[in-house]
Amino acid sequence: MKISQDLFPCNVVAVPANFIESVHDIEVRPPHKGATYLEVCRVLVVDDSLVIAMDSPTGAQIVFQEKIVDLHLGAKPEYLTRVVTITGKMLVFYKDNGCGCSSRLRSWNPYKTLISTKG
Repeated sequence: MKISQDLFPCNVVAVPANFIESVHDIEVRPPHKGATYLEVCRVLVVDDSLVIAMDSPTGAQIVFQEKIVDLHLGAKPEYLTRVVTITGKMLVFYKDNGCGCSSRLRSWNPYKTLISTKG
């Protein structure tokens, strides 16, 4: 298992397939009009997959998981990363300056969960 990124806390901007021409055209601040915006997430790029988890009343919950076909990894300090998935969805995520206090995502061990979901 190759881990390219594991970011927390992270904000995500996602658009459906064919919503915009290029993943590089997605606006993140403010989020692109018509896009889905998620905040205080944990985002992982593992092997060729993108995994997004959010806190829920029962603990960490994976809210998005899909194979990646195009990846543009971001650099420090913000790690602004652009992704196109196998179904054509485009996502941009970046490290938030907050601390993610009171979230269980920091202590969540996603690697055990990811290994058990491989099929």
